[in-house]
Amino acid sequence: MLKEKIRNAVLSAASSSFINKGDINFDQNIEGLQYFFEPNAGSVQEYSPEWLGHTSVNTINDDTLNETKDYSTEKPKDAYRIVTIGDSFVFGHFVDTADNWTEVLERALNRSVSCEGVSNFEVINLGQFGYDASYMVARYFKRGEKYAPDTIVWLLNPWNLENISEYYLPLVKKLEQGKNNSGEGDLDMVAVVDVALANLKQKYGDQVGMRFHRPFLDKFFSEVDAEVLLFNTHTYQKAQEEYLNNFLAKDPQRYRSKFLVNLEKAPGLKFEDGHPNQEGHQKLAEEVLQELLGKELKTCVIN
Repeated sequence: MLKEKIRNAVLSAASSSFINKGDINFDQNIEGLQYFFEPNAGSVQEYSPEWLGHTSVNTINDDTLNETKDYSTEKPKDAYRIVTIGDSFVFGHFVDTADNWTEVLERALNRSVSCEGVSNFEVINLGQFGYDASYMVARYFKRGEKYAPDTIVWLLNPWNLENISEYYLPLVKKLEQGKNNSGEGDLDMVAVVDVALANLKQKYGDQVGMRFHRPFLDKFFSEVDAEVLLFNTHTYQKAQEEYLNNFLAKDPQRYRSKFLVNLEKAPGLKFEDGHPNQEGHQKLAEEVLQELLGKELKTCVIN
């Protein structure tokens, strides 16, 4: 019965080349990351790959977040704040901003959930396509920490712990320059990342990604006070799962991990490139809401 109520709440809240040049701003001074980047504040980003069949539109707010509005730095009285962290699966690549699961979740919470002492729910989306785990952590401390979240929802998939943006982004720049000089077509980003990862593993071993990201994960879990719901939509490698479980076991009252919305086996919930489609975002909002009502919001009532 509760699960059906959650599904109805989410459905009622749902709205009836990957990095475009000029859409991002590179920042060379974030946590020692030379190629850290964010969207341009106040911009509108449009994406229309041929297979999508239409143009998706993302509105970037004044804090460089894919949001329909701005949020005050000072937390409003009686507000419950959730900050979401992740890559393109959290950003909402190829769906309009209003259809992203973070937006659907915020509407569902405000329309259908009642909590004593809470008059408003805010879900603040820090997701950005092209991010690995280290970039996600850096973005949280640059953009998310000031919002003083009650709960952090972090979508962390296996490739976020394996890929190293600091290595493949300069390679992308170099290859793009070569293509520009030769007059060739667009760069195959997936192929570049695959080649970069293969080179890294050959030189430093299979766990090079975990070794690189570990200091950032250490910083996050040692400095963040909010409750953290960590979830994945694709299966972790054994070493990744063991590492994360060791972290979570240090404070099980604040940290927990869940496998939600198995996108590996749900073709109806994703685009042909693997990103969640509009139905996939509705499903993500539904399952995250159910998880929150089971713990962080367990004293609340769904109408």
